Amino acid sequence: MAGQKTQSLRRKSGKRPGGQVGHPGKTLRQVAVADRVIEQKLPERCDACHAALPAAQAQVQERRQVLDIPVPHHEVTEYRTLSLVCQCGKLHESRFPEKVTEHVQYGPNIRAVAVHFTQGQLLPYARASELAADL
Repeated sequence: MAGQKTQSLRRKSGKRPGGQVGHPGKTLRQVAVADRVIEQKLPERCDACHAALPAAQAQVQERRQVLDIPVPHHEVTEYRTLSLVCQCGKLHESRFPEKVTEHVQYGPNIRAVAVHFTQGQLLPYARASELAADL
C-alpha cells in the first residue's frame, strides 16, 4: 500500500469556474452617508497658466466607496475626486488612490478575512460569503 495514490470520488461537472450563465449576480451598493470622507486634493496652481486654483470652488466629480471591518463595526470610507476649471480654461481633476478602482469595493481587512475563511478555515465559498454578509 505504500506507493498507492488515493483517488477522489468527485466527478467533474463540466462547468467552468466562477458564476454560471443565467445566475443572478449581486453587486455592492454605495451607502448614502459614509462614515469617513476623503477628498482627493487638486493642485494649488494650474500647470498651464500657473494661476491659483481656488479649492472652495471645486465640485465633486465622482465618488467611490470602500467597505471594511475595523473592530468593533464596519466602516465605510468614501473617496471623492474633485474637478475645477482654471480661469484660463484648463480642466483640473484629482485622482483616486491606486487601489480604489470600483464604485464600491471591499477593503483590505475584509479581503484578508475572506481569504482566511476559504483558505485557512476551508469554508466553502457559499458559507464564507454568507458569514461575511452576516459580519
